[in-house]
Amino acid sequence: MSYFSLNPFESEENHEGDIDTITLIREQMLTDIERIQAILFDDTYVVDQDYENLSDEEKKICDNFLKFYSICPICKGENHKDDLMRFYFEETEFTKKLRDNLLKLMDNSKNYKNKIVIGIPCCQCFKKIFGSTKNI
Repeated sequence: MSYFSLNPFESEENHEGDIDTITLIREQMLTDIERIQAILFDDTYVVDQDYENLSDEEKKICDNFLKFYSICPICKGENHKDDLMRFYFEETEFTKKLRDNLLKLMDNSKNYKNKIVIGIPCCQCFKKIFGSTKNI
């Protein structure tokens, strides 16, 4: 009798080979599920690991960045922390330069005499202003 047998009259013999097969299939399924989770959620896991690897001073800078840019300057809606974290740890040359400029702007904003609204637009406002993000 195999484990997946539809015949209710098959004998109930010792089927250790079947149990080994079931265990093997179960382990493969768990591996596949972990792989799918990594594909779907890996960036969050990697970002969390990147954050944990920061020094205390670097964590403070990152936390200040997340707090400062957490509100959309246009609609006043909340930006998603995960999106900000992915941006903060992105390693492309353009993103690094933009992040560095945003950090400088954040630091210098304390010195502004006029009330200037600084921020990162939320996804909806970004799409309204710049259109499709496919070309970016």
